[in-house]
Order: sequence, then structure tokens, then C-alpha cells
Amino acid sequence: MHRRSSSGWLAAGSVLVALGCSDGAGGAATGSASGRPRSSAPAASHPAPSASAPASAAPSAAARAPSGSYGTGSIRGVASFQGQAPEMKVPEKRLKTEFCKDTPVKHNAVLVKDGKLRDVYVRLAPADVKGAYVVPGAVELDQKDCVYTPRVLGAVVGQKIRVTNSDAATHNVNPEPVFDNVTQSRGSKPLEREIVDAGLIQYRCDLHPWMRAFVFAEKHPFFAVTGDDGRFAIEKVPDGRYHVEAWHSQYGWKKADREVDIQGDTSVTVDFGYSAADPQPDENKGELDKLF
Repeated sequence: MHRRSSSGWLAAGSVLVALGCSDGAGGAATGSASGRPRSSAPAASHPAPSASAPASAAPSAAARAPSGSYGTGSIRGVASFQGQAPEMKVPEKRLKTEFCKDTPVKHNAVLVKDGKLRDVYVRLAPADVKGAYVVPGAVELDQKDCVYTPRVLGAVVGQKIRVTNSDAATHNVNPEPVFDNVTQSRGSKPLEREIVDAGLIQYRCDLHPWMRAFVFAEKHPFFAVTGDDGRFAIEKVPDGRYHVEAWHSQYGWKKADREVDIQGDTSVTVDFGYSAADPQPDENKGELDKLF
């Protein structure tokens, strides 16, 4: 049995047994952008980043028809981290949970290596990109070793999210906002949902409450997530002027300190600096509370 929320975020792609599941973060923006400025089209107005923007209805077929352009420009950079990062340990509840305790994986909320921050989501500001884009195939979200993998990813409106379970344990799949929760045991077919509007979808599980994932749904494909080295690259950027934004689940939103100008095969560098003093974003406060 399914229940529908007022958000209307996702359209059902398959039916599984419904079961309840839940669990119990933007900041002042600083960043740097470098590149040779050129005269170009005026910048679009740029609202403050939004953590989520629930939809009231699915977009029409006409609205999804590809009309946006691709270019040959690129935006690259690195997310750095200053200060003492919180120590990632094995969650206490994990150590007491059957199956999960057999693989004592450390939590993955803050991963810093050589001063570089992993899992920072970087995008072109939505208001700066015009037109609709081709919808790619489904993005994959797996449950493996009692962890959502990957933790952070981007998707395009109209794209499907396919959730699989590679564990022997049964998991709950609880995306918010959403109209149902489902349980997924080993061997169950993938759970698919179509994204019908832009915003943040958070995946959680109350069977294993340390499990979290964050999916940013965009109306354009110009986004990336930093790797172990803190680096990201956004390719095929069309000509224009853009604001670049970044988000981390523990330290929130940042904005590059000025617009970047892309013309032809321009390659622009944009770096973001995070700090242990940055506040948790409202949409993910309390993740580490009483976790270890």
C-alpha cells in the first residue's frame, strides 16, 4: 500500500511492500573563481540556493523536450577543508545490528584527505542555465555493507533513480520527499522512481539509521561531486556567465565569489573552502549526534 505526500516528487516505477522508515544541514558562502573575464550576455538573476523544491505536478512532455545547448567549456576545481574534521568511527548501532556488525565500516559523513573534502556537490546555479536537456538513463543507488553508495549524487529531472540492495540484510528505502516507503530484501528487484521536479531527495533507513544518501535533482546536467582528492569537473558547459555553487552534507552551501565566463573551450577554475567552523545545513542537522 502506498501513501502520497503533498510534494508529488516521484512517480512510481515499480511496486514493493510499503513499510515506514525514518531517522533522526546552507552556510555563508565563500569560494574563489579564476578565469579570464570576457564580455558576454548579462547574468541571469540568481536566487539563494534552495535545499529542496517539491513539485506539485510532473512536467509535461513539451517541457521535457530537449532545447538546451551544450558547449565545449569546462569548470574545474577543488574543495579544501581547514580545521579539525570530526573523527569518523563505526556507528554504535551498527556494532549491535545483525549482519551490519560483521562489516564494521566507519561512517562517511566527513571524508578529508590531505586537506581535501570528498562528497561536495557542485553545480551551475539553476537560474543561470536555460532550456531543457536530454534525460539520461537511470542513476544507481546501492545499499552495500549497510551504507548507501554513493552518498551524494546528481540527477536530471525526468531521470529515474534505481535503488538496489547488494546486502544479505533487509533494508528500508525511505526517500524524502516521497509518497511511499518500501522494504527491500536481498534479491528483490530494483526499486525505480522517476524524478518529476528539481530539489534535494534524502534517502534514509530506520532499520539502519546511520544510512543516508543525498540526490540533487536538477533541470540541467551541469553538476559534479568531488572525489577522494577533493576535485570536480563540469564539462560541456555552453557559452555564458554562471554562478557556481557547492554543498556539503555537514557544512552546507557555498557560492563562488564571482561569476565565471565561459566562451568556447574556456576552462575556468573554481575552488571552494570549507571549515570545521561552518554550521550544519538545516536539511541535515544532527546526523552525527549520538552516532558514535
